[in-house]
Amino acid sequence: RYEIRPIVKLSFQIFLVSIFCLNAANVISPQNSAVTFLVMVFFSLATLNGSNLIDGLDTLSYKVSAVIYFAFILLATNINCLPALFIATSCFFIMTGFYFFNREPSSIHLGEVGVSCLGFSYILLATLIYQGYLKQNPPLYALSKSLFPISIILMELLISFSRRIWNGKSPFRGDTLHVHHILKKEYKFSASTTSTIIALVYSLFIGIGFYVMDPFSSLASIACMALFCGGWSYAVGSKYWFKDQIQLNILETLLVKEEVRIISSSTLSKFSFTLINEKNKEKYPL
Repeated sequence: RYEIRPIVKLSFQIFLVSIFCLNAANVISPQNSAVTFLVMVFFSLATLNGSNLIDGLDTLSYKVSAVIYFAFILLATNINCLPALFIATSCFFIMTGFYFFNREPSSIHLGEVGVSCLGFSYILLATLIYQGYLKQNPPLYALSKSLFPISIILMELLISFSRRIWNGKSPFRGDTLHVHHILKKEYKFSASTTSTIIALVYSLFIGIGFYVMDPFSSLASIACMALFCGGWSYAVGSKYWFKDQIQLNILETLLVKEEVRIISSSTLSKFSFTLINEKNKEKYPL
């Protein structure tokens, strides 16, 4: 009903995340609590906002979260981390119950509060996995293990921010150029089919990541996830991300002031003007 400004949302997120991270940092790393706190706040904010981006279609949040929860279950089983195993399994079954109401056409949606709860469950599970692996492994190794399941979320946020900044838009302003939007609108898939395709693709990436993890390391797995997620998103969306976008060279950007744009004539073969009356929205081509 009321649209909250992005800066207000971010302020509340920082406040609430800081409370959790402050307590968690003192528990899992009392000797380096300050550094741990900053790292946790950064990744927690990224996870919360990234989770919100993967909730644009019916069943999409359920299917993607199922992939992430299964990844946490496998990691928790490997080190016998019962709290993480219990929470990940419970969250999966809770989301399964939600699925029956979210099937296309859905009767309910998670909304921003629901997605934030989903994101917080990822943060909590990542913290427990980190704590479990930290007992017998270096901090960087434990961190990479804990971030592996949510690398999908982090890459979605990074790609979205990069795309918007490249096109001269605010990274916090939403758009309909996410992969799930493009698959549905441009490729004409249904919401359910689009969600299934994305979940299967992410399952494949997670499976490859686990395969790489054993002979090499979890850092290599995260690198593979970043490469695969970035390549997949670019392959699907690049045609639509940069459509009708004219990039200025360095000299031209120095002449840009407010909403005035200098466009090189070499980039255009023809052009036209249209006047729009703001009162009645009538258009007058020139």
